[in-house]
Amino acid sequence: MSRPRILIVEDDVSVQQPLRAVLAQYGAEVMTANDGAEGLRLARAWLPDLLLLDVMMPHVDGWTMLQQLRSEPEFALTPAIFLTALPLQNTMVESFKLGGVDYLPKPFRFEDVIQKVSAALRRRDEIEAVLRARVAASAVPTPQAGLRGSLDQVGLASLLSVMEYEKKTGLLTLTRTQPATVGVIVLRNGRAVRADVPGQFPLTGAHAVFEMLSWDAGEAEFQAQPVDGPDVINTSTTHLLMEGARILDEARRASGG
Repeated sequence: MSRPRILIVEDDVSVQQPLRAVLAQYGAEVMTANDGAEGLRLARAWLPDLLLLDVMMPHVDGWTMLQQLRSEPEFALTPAIFLTALPLQNTMVESFKLGGVDYLPKPFRFEDVIQKVSAALRRRDEIEAVLRARVAASAVPTPQAGLRGSLDQVGLASLLSVMEYEKKTGLLTLTRTQPATVGVIVLRNGRAVRADVPGQFPLTGAHAVFEMLSWDAGEAEFQAQPVDGPDVINTSTTHLLMEGARILDEARRASGG
């Protein structure tokens, strides 16, 4: 098995150097950057398997760095772990989860670093294996080029990440069980460009996506087909998921959940 390539982006040398030492002992190839701008340059040149990012940094912070990288196909599945001394609110925790990343609160134990890194690399390998299988299956001609799944097994956040990774173009239809509702997301080259949840109080655009992110029971079906018409949603999948996490958290707190 090849050594994992890990990029540490951290402006505090007293944190950066011990991390580098423990990850090298773990068997990883390690590179370091002192801020997000340098981290972006190194990431694009080196293509690491995993990112360790400080949240608060000069020039380009960790969130901004990850958002920029997530918009590039090479980094669609690159796991990221944030290092933060900030108090973690529920919104931030949910954003981490929906963005496919993890976090380590400072100060941290080095055994926790190894545990998080190992888990993140393992998840990435599992997802890549599933995607490779799906891509191979889609190369076989079928009467209907699509896929179907259950929302209680694979949530919309994961489905949108898969669609983005595979650069899918077509219609993603979600059917919620209770109350019975249907929503449609239009995808072009993997990005959600339009969405609708019809009904008594119809929703469109990003608001429709945020509503569908709350559905945890029902079916999802994707059909590949040409897509025409203007873009109504003009933001990245990562931004949609992070904003959706914030809205879901606010709704839970308002309801006392």
